Amino acid sequence: MKLTDSAFEISNSGTERLNADLLFKRFSKLSTESGGSGLGLSIIQEIAKFHHWTIEYKFENNHHIFTVNL
Repeated sequence: MKLTDSAFEISNSGTERLNADLLFKRFSKLSTESGGSGLGLSIIQEIAKFHHWTIEYKFENNHHIFTVNL
């Protein structure tokens, strides 16, 4: 986890990239290794929209990395 004046970043391990088209859709199955996204990412997206923040996702070195740009 990283926090700066302009961004908040969180990462966790994984074996494959998540489907970016389904990333923020409620209860979507994102990959073969996951049961689904539930409501969490959808709620985060709505909070970000409300505050005019952006969210980025990338997969590097077997880590899912989510960055909220404040």
